[in-house]
Amino acid sequence: MNTKHVFGCQVADRRSRVAGCQVAWRWRETFCGLRPGAAIIHGRAGHADECAGARPVDRQPARAAVGCAGAAAGAMRPDRWNARNFGGLYPQLYALDHLTAGQVDGVERMLGLAPGTRILDVCCGYGRHALELGRRGYRHVVGVDVSRPLLARARRAARAEGLRVTFRQADMRRLPFRRSFDVALNLFTSFGYIADEAEDRAALRAMARALRPGGRLLMDLLNREWLVRHFQPRYRETTALGVVSNHLTFDLETGRLRNVRRFRKDGRPRSLAIEFRVYTLAEMVRMLREAGLAFQRAYGNFAGAAYGMDTFRMIIVASKPERRKSVRRYDRSAVR
Repeated sequence: MNTKHVFGCQVADRRSRVAGCQVAWRWRETFCGLRPGAAIIHGRAGHADECAGARPVDRQPARAAVGCAGAAAGAMRPDRWNARNFGGLYPQLYALDHLTAGQVDGVERMLGLAPGTRILDVCCGYGRHALELGRRGYRHVVGVDVSRPLLARARRAARAEGLRVTFRQADMRRLPFRRSFDVALNLFTSFGYIADEAEDRAALRAMARALRPGGRLLMDLLNREWLVRHFQPRYRETTALGVVSNHLTFDLETGRLRNVRRFRKDGRPRSLAIEFRVYTLAEMVRMLREAGLAFQRAYGNFAGAAYGMDTFRMIIVASKPERRKSVRRYDRSAVR
Protein backbone atom coordinates (compact mmCIF):
# COMPACT_ATOMS: atom_id res chain seq x y z
CA MET A 1 0.00 0.00 0.00
CA ASN A 2 1.31 3.46 -0.81
CA THR A 3 1.77 5.09 2.58
CA LYS A 4 0.60 8.48 1.32
CA HIS A 5 -2.90 7.02 1.08
CA VAL A 6 -3.01 6.04 4.74
CA PHE A 7 -3.62 8.30 7.70
CA GLY A 8 -0.85 7.42 10.10
CA CYS A 9 0.52 8.93 13.25
CA GLN A 10 2.43 11.85 11.71
CA VAL A 11 -0.46 13.18 9.66
CA ALA A 12 -3.15 12.61 12.22
CA ASP A 13 -1.16 13.82 15.24
CA ARG A 14 -1.11 17.28 13.70
CA ARG A 15 -4.86 17.14 13.13
CA SER A 16 -5.56 15.89 16.65
CA ARG A 17 -3.57 18.74 18.21
CA VAL A 18 -5.60 21.26 16.25
CA ALA A 19 -8.94 19.62 16.91
CA GLY A 20 -8.33 19.19 20.64
CA CYS A 21 -10.55 17.62 23.25
CA GLN A 22 -13.80 17.85 21.28
CA VAL A 23 -12.48 15.44 18.68
CA ALA A 24 -11.09 13.16 21.37
CA TRP A 25 -14.47 12.54 22.97
CA ARG A 26 -16.03 12.05 19.55
CA TRP A 27 -13.51 9.30 18.83
CA ARG A 28 -14.32 7.64 22.13
CA GLU A 29 -18.00 7.69 21.22
CA THR A 30 -17.21 6.38 17.73
CA PHE A 31 -15.45 3.24 18.82
CA CYS A 32 -17.64 2.68 21.84
CA GLY A 33 -20.44 2.77 19.32
CA LEU A 34 -19.05 0.08 17.07
CA ARG A 35 -20.59 -3.35 17.24
CA PRO A 36 -17.76 -5.84 16.90
CA GLY A 37 -20.37 -8.60 16.92
CA ALA A 38 -21.48 -7.25 13.56
CA ALA A 39 -18.08 -8.32 12.27
CA ILE A 40 -19.24 -11.90 12.65
CA ILE A 41 -22.84 -11.32 11.72
CA HIS A 42 -21.72 -11.23 8.16
CA GLY A 43 -19.72 -14.42 8.54
CA ARG A 44 -16.40 -12.68 7.97
CA ALA A 45 -14.45 -12.05 11.09
CA GLY A 46 -11.00 -11.17 9.82
CA HIS A 47 -11.29 -7.62 11.10
CA ALA A 48 -11.73 -8.61 14.74
CA ASP A 49 -8.96 -10.68 16.20
CA GLU A 50 -7.80 -11.22 19.74
CA CYS A 51 -4.24 -11.83 20.87
CA ALA A 52 -3.82 -13.47 24.24
CA GLY A 53 -0.24 -12.33 24.67
CA ALA A 54 1.54 -9.00 24.49
CA ARG A 55 3.03 -9.62 21.08
CA PRO A 56 2.93 -6.71 18.61
CA VAL A 57 -0.25 -6.34 16.59
CA ASP A 58 -0.04 -7.28 12.94
CA ARG A 59 0.73 -4.18 10.87
CA GLN A 60 -0.43 -5.42 7.49
CA PRO A 61 -2.29 -3.00 5.24
CA ALA A 62 -5.94 -2.79 6.16
CA ARG A 63 -7.18 -4.56 3.05
CA ALA A 64 -4.90 -7.51 3.75
CA ALA A 65 -6.05 -7.83 7.34
CA VAL A 66 -9.59 -8.77 6.43
CA GLY A 67 -10.28 -12.37 5.60
CA CYS A 68 -12.70 -15.17 6.35
CA ALA A 69 -13.73 -16.21 9.82
CA GLY A 70 -11.55 -19.30 9.69
CA ALA A 71 -8.45 -17.28 8.92
CA ALA A 72 -9.10 -14.85 11.75
CA ALA A 73 -9.87 -17.52 14.28
CA GLY A 74 -7.25 -20.06 13.30
CA ALA A 75 -9.84 -22.31 11.61
CA MET A 76 -12.13 -21.93 14.63
CA ARG A 77 -15.82 -22.12 13.77
CA PRO A 78 -17.27 -18.60 13.40
CA ASP A 79 -19.85 -19.12 16.16
CA ARG A 80 -17.17 -20.29 18.62
CA TRP A 81 -14.82 -17.50 17.60
CA ASN A 82 -17.60 -14.97 18.07
CA ALA A 83 -18.52 -16.35 21.48
CA ARG A 84 -14.90 -16.20 22.58
CA ASN A 85 -14.36 -12.60 21.48
CA PHE A 86 -17.74 -10.98 21.93
CA GLY A 87 -19.59 -13.07 24.47
CA GLY A 88 -18.36 -11.46 27.66
CA LEU A 89 -16.10 -8.73 26.30
CA TYR A 90 -18.60 -6.78 24.26
CA PRO A 91 -20.84 -5.48 27.09
CA GLN A 92 -17.74 -4.53 29.08
CA LEU A 93 -15.94 -2.75 26.26
CA TYR A 94 -19.02 -1.15 24.71
CA ALA A 95 -21.29 -0.09 27.57
CA LEU A 96 -23.46 2.64 26.04
CA ASP A 97 -26.80 2.21 27.77
CA HIS A 98 -26.74 5.88 28.76
CA LEU A 99 -27.09 6.85 25.07
CA THR A 100 -29.93 4.48 24.21
CA ALA A 101 -32.95 6.56 25.21
CA GLY A 102 -31.80 9.59 23.22
CA GLN A 103 -31.08 7.48 20.15
CA VAL A 104 -34.50 5.83 20.25
CA ASP A 105 -36.05 9.29 20.71
CA GLY A 106 -34.39 10.25 17.44
CA VAL A 107 -35.59 7.11 15.66
CA GLU A 108 -39.16 7.84 16.73
CA ARG A 109 -38.96 11.43 15.47
CA MET A 110 -37.29 10.61 12.17
CA LEU A 111 -39.65 7.76 11.31
CA GLY A 112 -42.82 8.86 13.11
CA LEU A 113 -43.33 5.42 14.63
CA ALA A 114 -46.87 4.36 15.49
CA PRO A 115 -47.76 1.88 18.29
CA GLY A 116 -48.50 -0.95 15.85
CA THR A 117 -45.32 -0.51 13.79
CA ARG A 118 -43.52 -3.78 13.07
CA ILE A 119 -39.80 -3.13 13.72
CA LEU A 120 -36.70 -5.16 12.82
CA ASP A 121 -33.40 -4.31 14.55
CA VAL A 122 -30.60 -5.73 12.38
CA CYS A 123 -27.33 -6.39 14.27
CA CYS A 124 -29.12 -5.85 17.57
CA GLY A 125 -26.24 -7.00 19.78
CA TYR A 126 -27.50 -7.48 23.34
CA GLY A 127 -30.76 -5.73 22.44
CA ARG A 128 -30.00 -2.23 23.64
CA HIS A 129 -32.35 -0.50 21.18
CA ALA A 130 -34.85 -3.34 20.68
CA LEU A 131 -35.46 -3.57 24.44
CA GLU A 132 -35.95 0.18 24.72
CA LEU A 133 -38.52 0.04 21.93
CA GLY A 134 -40.29 -2.72 23.84
CA ARG A 135 -40.32 -0.58 26.99
CA ARG A 136 -42.05 2.15 25.01
CA GLY A 137 -44.93 -0.09 24.12
CA TYR A 138 -44.02 -1.33 20.66
CA ARG A 139 -45.34 -4.88 20.62
CA HIS A 140 -43.88 -6.11 17.33
CA VAL A 141 -40.10 -5.79 17.71
CA VAL A 142 -37.62 -8.39 16.45
CA GLY A 143 -33.86 -8.18 16.97
CA VAL A 144 -31.44 -10.26 14.90
CA ASP A 145 -27.76 -10.87 15.45
CA VAL A 146 -25.33 -13.72 14.92
CA SER A 147 -23.84 -13.71 18.42
CA ARG A 148 -25.44 -16.37 20.60
CA PRO A 149 -24.06 -14.95 23.88
CA LEU A 150 -25.37 -11.47 23.11
CA LEU A 151 -28.76 -12.80 22.04
CA ALA A 152 -28.95 -14.91 25.22
CA ARG A 153 -28.33 -11.78 27.28
CA ALA A 154 -30.99 -9.89 25.33
CA ARG A 155 -33.55 -12.66 25.87
CA ARG A 156 -32.84 -12.74 29.61
CA ALA A 157 -33.38 -9.00 29.81
CA ALA A 158 -36.66 -9.22 27.86
CA ARG A 159 -37.96 -11.98 30.15
CA ALA A 160 -36.91 -10.13 33.30
CA GLU A 161 -38.79 -7.00 32.21
CA GLY A 162 -41.75 -8.82 30.72
CA LEU A 163 -41.18 -7.28 27.29
CA ARG A 164 -42.67 -8.66 24.07
CA VAL A 165 -39.44 -8.46 22.09
CA THR A 166 -38.22 -11.42 20.03
CA PHE A 167 -34.56 -12.17 19.34
CA ARG A 168 -33.36 -14.46 16.56
CA GLN A 169 -29.97 -15.55 15.33
CA ALA A 170 -29.43 -14.66 11.68
CA ASP A 171 -26.81 -13.52 9.19
CA MET A 172 -27.72 -10.04 7.96
CA ARG A 173 -27.05 -11.10 4.35
CA ARG A 174 -29.66 -13.87 4.63
CA LEU A 175 -32.43 -12.53 6.85
CA PRO A 176 -35.31 -15.05 7.11
CA PHE A 177 -38.00 -12.44 6.46
CA ARG A 178 -39.91 -11.26 3.43
CA ARG A 179 -42.24 -8.25 3.45
CA SER A 180 -42.67 -8.62 7.20
CA PHE A 181 -41.71 -5.24 8.70
CA ASP A 182 -42.68 -1.59 8.46
CA VAL A 183 -39.28 -0.41 9.70
CA ALA A 184 -35.76 -1.88 9.69
CA LEU A 185 -33.03 -0.38 11.86
CA ASN A 186 -29.28 -0.79 11.55
CA LEU A 187 -27.79 1.28 14.35
CA PHE A 188 -24.46 2.33 15.74
CA THR A 189 -22.10 1.54 12.90
CA SER A 190 -23.18 -2.05 12.30
CA PHE A 191 -22.56 -2.03 8.54
CA GLY A 192 -19.43 -2.30 6.40
CA TYR A 193 -17.52 -5.01 8.26
CA ILE A 194 -17.44 -7.39 5.31
CA ALA A 195 -14.31 -7.29 3.17
CA ASP A 196 -16.26 -7.54 -0.09
CA GLU A 197 -18.57 -4.68 -1.06
CA ALA A 198 -20.78 -7.19 -2.88
CA GLU A 199 -21.57 -8.76 0.51
CA ASP A 200 -22.56 -5.36 1.90
CA ARG A 201 -24.91 -4.98 -1.05
CA ALA A 202 -26.34 -8.42 -0.25
CA ALA A 203 -27.05 -7.26 3.30
CA LEU A 204 -28.90 -4.21 1.96
CA ARG A 205 -30.96 -6.39 -0.35
CA ALA A 206 -31.85 -8.67 2.57
CA MET A 207 -33.04 -5.70 4.62
CA ALA A 208 -35.04 -4.44 1.66
CA ARG A 209 -36.70 -7.86 1.26
CA ALA A 210 -37.66 -7.84 4.94
CA LEU A 211 -39.59 -4.59 4.48
CA ARG A 212 -43.18 -4.31 3.39
CA PRO A 213 -43.90 -2.02 0.41
CA GLY A 214 -43.73 1.50 1.80
CA GLY A 215 -41.49 0.37 4.65
CA ARG A 216 -38.43 2.36 5.70
CA LEU A 217 -34.84 1.61 6.60
CA LEU A 218 -32.83 3.76 9.02
CA MET A 219 -29.05 3.29 9.12
CA ASP A 220 -26.80 5.01 11.65
CA LEU A 221 -23.24 5.23 10.29
CA LEU A 222 -20.01 7.07 10.91
CA ASN A 223 -19.67 10.11 8.62
CA ARG A 224 -16.65 9.63 6.38
CA GLU A 225 -16.36 13.37 5.70
CA TRP A 226 -16.07 14.02 9.43
CA LEU A 227 -13.62 11.14 9.78
CA VAL A 228 -11.20 12.54 7.20
CA ARG A 229 -11.38 16.09 8.55
CA HIS A 230 -10.90 15.09 12.20
CA PHE A 231 -8.91 11.88 12.10
CA GLN A 232 -7.21 11.05 15.42
CA PRO A 233 -4.81 8.09 15.51
CA ARG A 234 -4.73 7.46 19.27
CA TYR A 235 -6.90 7.90 22.31
CA ARG A 236 -7.46 6.25 25.68
CA GLU A 237 -10.70 5.53 27.48
CA THR A 238 -11.88 3.95 30.70
CA THR A 239 -14.22 0.96 30.44
CA ALA A 240 -15.47 -1.77 32.76
CA LEU A 241 -12.22 -3.59 31.94
CA GLY A 242 -10.10 -0.58 32.91
CA VAL A 243 -8.12 1.70 30.64
CA VAL A 244 -8.27 0.82 26.92
CA SER A 245 -5.71 2.22 24.49
CA ASN A 246 -6.95 2.71 20.90
CA HIS A 247 -4.68 2.85 17.84
CA LEU A 248 -6.32 3.78 14.53
CA THR A 249 -5.42 3.82 10.83
CA PHE A 250 -7.60 4.79 7.89
CA ASP A 251 -6.92 3.56 4.37
CA LEU A 252 -8.01 6.22 1.90
CA GLU A 253 -7.69 3.79 -0.99
CA THR A 254 -10.06 1.16 0.39
CA GLY A 255 -12.07 3.37 2.73
CA ARG A 256 -11.47 0.98 5.64
CA LEU A 257 -10.95 2.16 9.20
CA ARG A 258 -9.03 -0.07 11.60
CA ASN A 259 -8.84 0.25 15.37
CA VAL A 260 -6.61 -1.91 17.55
CA ARG A 261 -7.81 -1.78 21.16
CA ARG A 262 -5.30 -2.81 23.84
CA PHE A 263 -6.31 -3.61 27.40
CA ARG A 264 -5.75 -6.04 30.25
CA LYS A 265 -8.11 -8.84 31.24
CA ASP A 266 -7.51 -11.25 34.10
CA GLY A 267 -4.08 -9.67 34.52
CA ARG A 268 -3.01 -10.45 30.95
CA PRO A 269 -2.46 -7.98 28.10
CA ARG A 270 -4.99 -8.42 25.32
CA SER A 271 -5.73 -6.71 22.04
CA LEU A 272 -8.81 -6.59 19.84
CA ALA A 273 -8.72 -5.31 16.26
CA ILE A 274 -11.86 -3.97 14.60
CA GLU A 275 -12.07 -2.94 10.96
CA PHE A 276 -14.88 -1.75 8.72
CA ARG A 277 -15.61 0.16 5.51
CA VAL A 278 -16.67 3.78 5.92
CA TYR A 279 -18.96 4.64 3.01
CA THR A 280 -19.69 8.10 1.68
CA LEU A 281 -23.26 9.31 1.36
CA ALA A 282 -23.02 9.11 -2.44
CA GLU A 283 -21.90 5.46 -2.21
CA MET A 284 -24.72 4.60 0.16
CA VAL A 285 -27.35 6.28 -2.03
CA ARG A 286 -26.13 4.23 -5.00
CA MET A 287 -26.09 0.97 -3.07
CA LEU A 288 -29.53 1.58 -1.60
CA ARG A 289 -30.91 2.24 -5.08
CA GLU A 290 -29.36 -1.00 -6.36
CA ALA A 291 -31.03 -2.82 -3.45
CA GLY A 292 -34.44 -1.46 -4.46
CA LEU A 293 -34.63 1.30 -1.86
CA ALA A 294 -35.10 5.02 -2.40
CA PHE A 295 -32.95 7.45 -0.42
CA GLN A 296 -35.08 9.98 1.45
CA ARG A 297 -32.89 11.99 3.78
CA ALA A 298 -29.68 12.07 5.80
CA TYR A 299 -29.32 13.47 9.31
CA GLY A 300 -26.19 14.47 11.20
CA ASN A 301 -27.26 13.21 14.61
CA PHE A 302 -30.21 11.74 16.50
CA ALA A 303 -31.41 15.23 17.41
CA GLY A 304 -32.29 15.69 13.73
CA ALA A 305 -29.50 18.06 12.67
CA ALA A 306 -28.91 18.39 8.94
CA TYR A 307 -26.17 16.14 7.58
CA GLY A 308 -22.92 17.88 6.59
CA MET A 309 -19.15 17.51 6.45
CA ASP A 310 -18.77 18.34 10.14
CA THR A 311 -21.54 16.14 11.51
CA PHE A 312 -20.21 13.17 13.42
CA ARG A 313 -22.91 10.72 12.29
CA MET A 314 -24.54 9.93 8.96
CA ILE A 315 -28.07 8.71 9.69
CA ILE A 316 -29.76 7.63 6.48
CA VAL A 317 -33.48 7.09 5.92
CA ALA A 318 -34.55 5.16 2.82
CA SER A 319 -37.88 3.70 1.76
CA LYS A 320 -39.15 0.72 -0.18
CA PRO A 321 -41.45 1.85 -3.00
CA GLU A 322 -45.13 1.07 -2.71
CA ARG A 323 -46.31 -1.78 -4.88
CA ARG A 324 -47.65 -0.44 -8.14
CA LYS A 325 -51.16 -1.50 -9.03
CA SER A 326 -51.26 -3.24 -12.38
CA VAL A 327 -53.52 -1.46 -14.85
CA ARG A 328 -55.16 -3.73 -17.38
CA ARG A 329 -55.08 -2.16 -20.79
CA TYR A 330 -58.32 -1.89 -22.73
CA ASP A 331 -58.27 -4.31 -25.62
CA ARG A 332 -60.42 -2.97 -28.45
CA SER A 333 -60.37 -6.32 -30.27
CA ALA A 334 -62.11 -8.00 -27.34
CA VAL A 335 -65.38 -6.13 -28.01
CA ARG A 336 -65.47 -6.39 -31.76
